Amino acid sequence: MLASSVDWEKFQEEERIRRWRELSGFTLAEREKTFANFDDSKNRRAFEIAKAYAENFTRKLGIGLLFYGPAGVGKTHLAFAIGNRLLERGFAVKRWAVADLLALSRSAFADTESQTIQDLFSQLERLDAAILDDLSLLTIASAYERSRACEFLFRVFDACLSHRTAMLITTNHTPKELREQLSALDGNSERIFSRLREAVWPVEMSGTDMRTQARLSRTPPWLSEVLKGGEK
Repeated sequence: MLASSVDWEKFQEEERIRRWRELSGFTLAEREKTFANFDDSKNRRAFEIAKAYAENFTRKLGIGLLFYGPAGVGKTHLAFAIGNRLLERGFAVKRWAVADLLALSRSAFADTESQTIQDLFSQLERLDAAILDDLSLLTIASAYERSRACEFLFRVFDACLSHRTAMLITTNHTPKELREQLSALDGNSERIFSRLREAVWPVEMSGTDMRTQARLSRTPPWLSEVLKGGEK
């Protein structure tokens, strides 16, 4: 018996979701980051913003979020909780570490026909959302060539804006620090911050580093027993 059109549409949707999950680049740990396992006791407002964003997201929304605050307060967790929920809802999402993107800047202008570079911007055009994890000024400052790194970052932000690809960005820097220190790194970098300001809403997060507690929660009893009395 032939499958109904409803069954066929459901199969196509499931295949599309499966395909984008494979292409998302999420690590195993990142796939496990959800709203259900996020401790929102210290960052309730950020949690509510992220969850509302994920549930009400529409294709080619073009407006993203910038989670900023100290290390270990859950910025990356919320960004990937959004990403995982969007993948569940059938949207196209992919992640990059900003350091990896900037590594591409070394060859981006020396070889503008690079297939890797072409693939990157082709993907940015097709995505609904891009997770850009750990926007670090230190990474930019230590790049092969600062001006080239800044120019490449501008191109990435500009591509996302042009194609209405929502950016979900995490950083340890406040928006003010980003603006001031980007300017110090490259006198022509105001246009980077201008694109950033147009593309994302800043969401502040606070608290203490939760990674020590996360390590404890993942440690099996036998290892806890062996380590007893050692470093906490």
